[in-house]
Amino acid sequence: LELSRQYRFFLPGDYDVGTTLTLDSERSSYLCRVLRLREGTSLEIFPGDGSAFGCRLVDANPRRAQLHVAHQETSAKSSGPSLHLAIALLKGSAMDRALQQATELGASHLHLIRAQRSNVPLTSDRLDSKLLHWERIIASACEQSGRRSVPKLQAPGTLAEVWAAMAPCPLLIAFEPEGETLPMTLSPEPCGIFIGPEGGWSEDERAWLSEKSVNQYQLGNTILRAETMPAVALALIQHAQGWRSPSA
Repeated sequence: LELSRQYRFFLPGDYDVGTTLTLDSERSSYLCRVLRLREGTSLEIFPGDGSAFGCRLVDANPRRAQLHVAHQETSAKSSGPSLHLAIALLKGSAMDRALQQATELGASHLHLIRAQRSNVPLTSDRLDSKLLHWERIIASACEQSGRRSVPKLQAPGTLAEVWAAMAPCPLLIAFEPEGETLPMTLSPEPCGIFIGPEGGWSEDERAWLSEKSVNQYQLGNTILRAETMPAVALALIQHAQGWRSPSA
């Protein structure tokens, strides 16, 4: 079975070769009405753990499409240590873009920080909706970029809570205008990166990060928007550590 790499879809769950999967109405409509796929079309599905399966569309029903799982693709294991990205909450589409680009550039874990200057109030009901929305953004970025491993998204927490979750990483980094110059090379070990909100870290947060031995680096005289910084930071760390592919 030859796969069309144009059609790759994140489909969570457990499935085995030889089984037939029935898709929900949303996914069925997308495949059959939006993409206008026909029976016999080959595609790839992945559950988000690094594995992938070659399938064929056997019933192009726009309400209950069915896929036959033909074979399992060869797994692509991670070629390097994990990359944890902690980013302060941003408003609207800026948060979407930050998470999308972080996924494309290899973040293995995504942590959200309720920073003092985030100014993004989220009620419990709205938070659930936003988390679901962000998870879809992340899954879509995996589909587009060819990743088979979906980064783990953590619910928003305080800076201290997020630091505690990332503390096992031997290398912790924050980018600050007053920081030192980022080294050209870094040891290839699990890394945690802290990105502040649009208004930057507060003085208390800067002092707290210093007390926790978080390395602070700067980008010369360049000042970037908070939504741009995650992609730049990840690219710099990836380059300094020799680039890794998180279960492509």
